[in-house]
Amino acid sequence: MAEKRMFSKKIIDTDWFMDMPVSSQNLYFHLSMRADDDGFVANPKRILKLVGASEDDYKVLISKKFIIPFESGVCVITDWRINNYLRNDRYTETIYKEEKSQLTLDENGRYNVGIPSGIPVVYQEYTLSNSNNNVVKSYLNDCLITLNNRVSYADKFKNSEDLILILKGIKGIIENKNEILIRNFSVKIFSDSKYFENNINKFFNIFNTYYDKKFENIDDFLNYFNIYKNPKYSYIKNGLVFKINNTIIDLDDFKYEFSLTNEEINNLEIIKINKRKILTIENLTTFHYFSSNDYIVLYLGGFSSSLKIELLRKIKEFDNTIQFYHFSDLDVGGFNIYFNLVERLNTKIIPFLMNEEIFKKYLPFAKPLTNIDKNSLESMLNLEFNPFKELIKVMLKENKKLEQESIDIKEFK
Repeated sequence: MAEKRMFSKKIIDTDWFMDMPVSSQNLYFHLSMRADDDGFVANPKRILKLVGASEDDYKVLISKKFIIPFESGVCVITDWRINNYLRNDRYTETIYKEEKSQLTLDENGRYNVGIPSGIPVVYQEYTLSNSNNNVVKSYLNDCLITLNNRVSYADKFKNSEDLILILKGIKGIIENKNEILIRNFSVKIFSDSKYFENNINKFFNIFNTYYDKKFENIDDFLNYFNIYKNPKYSYIKNGLVFKINNTIIDLDDFKYEFSLTNEEINNLEIIKINKRKILTIENLTTFHYFSSNDYIVLYLGGFSSSLKIELLRKIKEFDNTIQFYHFSDLDVGGFNIYFNLVERLNTKIIPFLMNEEIFKKYLPFAKPLTNIDKNSLESMLNLEFNPFKELIKVMLKENKKLEQESIDIKEFK
């Protein structure tokens, strides 16, 4: 056990501390000096007599929550983790393990006894009202396990109010069906334009832990649920004639891609389709350099927004004989974008250049798989519908993944 102890001015310089009698302050210092490496004091009553402190001084420290007493007679310094830091090689765990098991740590590193107030009510209310929301239920169950095990819950939530905000966010994300900007979403759910952005990593990690799909990055996560950092435009080229606000536009008259706003897609009326194939492309660079005139080409930008899906549905309804193709990165994210597109369009989509031959040809430009990649790819091999099974086997064997920008799209017409 260490012989030296520290005190943080964040604790002892507060009015809450300084307003105590000097004798109570003195007792706090003496108790802290004799605490073990977890902040437990074995014999507080003896220390009272040793330093000439009174029972009232001890009761003041308890009422002010500077110490937590136990029935066994020991006590613990509430702000021990704020005052003191010990390297692992110098740390000796307390012998008072039963008392320690009754404590949790809040987000500031303060000891608390038992489950924080309000948590059981939050758990009951949100479990009952979100019986079909597996993310809410799984996250809440994990929180409860953490609390029952008396370990720190600071990485999950700060207090009952914070937990409510997190659960509101989970619910709002899953139920969001229309495109919305990130700050507008934050105001809608939290009445605060910056809360969601400031806590986006927490929600990203929650969904990657408890949702049935995994996301490679925050943008994929947001786009999947129709949440965007900036206004989105749909880029399209070739083979489509449509009318917007009484203006007829023929994409074959344009040398470059045409940009559509969300409002324009809503009001768009298809007049004629001049191609028999449509190709959706994940990345903008590849979309820009793809020059075949055999396809209508639509830039997706990751998971399809609801309005891009609406545009594709309009094309499908106008001509149900048109053949759909899709080109994504040859990785977990690219495969998930393809599966998402098939599910939402409910139509056959042929993978474009997403096969073993292309992968092997451009293998020198591939990147190593992460452990998360490997686990996700292995899970995909169990899917009943999966046109990438042979490709995935090669990827796992080579321990590589390939971005579509690495493929020279100009070679393919």
